[in-house]
Amino acid sequence: TGAVLFNTAVPGSASHDEMEQGTLEHGDALFAVDDVRLYRAPLKMVARKLLGPVGTSCRVSFRRGAEAETGEEITVVLQRRLTDLTTAKQAVQNATQKHFDI
Repeated sequence: TGAVLFNTAVPGSASHDEMEQGTLEHGDALFAVDDVRLYRAPLKMVARKLLGPVGTSCRVSFRRGAEAETGEEITVVLQRRLTDLTTAKQAVQNATQKHFDI
């Protein structure tokens, strides 16, 4: 499987806050969640580690650079929040359109 790359964040989410602050950038590769290495893990496994009860937190590590396995490590603690489903769908749709625009 391929690496999970940070491409977009839902407004109101903790990852959106980190993106707005310049901590997370488009193209950062997800590397680990709560110290469990998930680089190139199946998406279902990644989702199981990221999702959880609202108000709980997870420690997420990303790698930045051409070589994700050896790139600069960025670690953030993200609090799980409720987000609006319509807003989330729109964020994903916008990111998909940007990704495929030439």
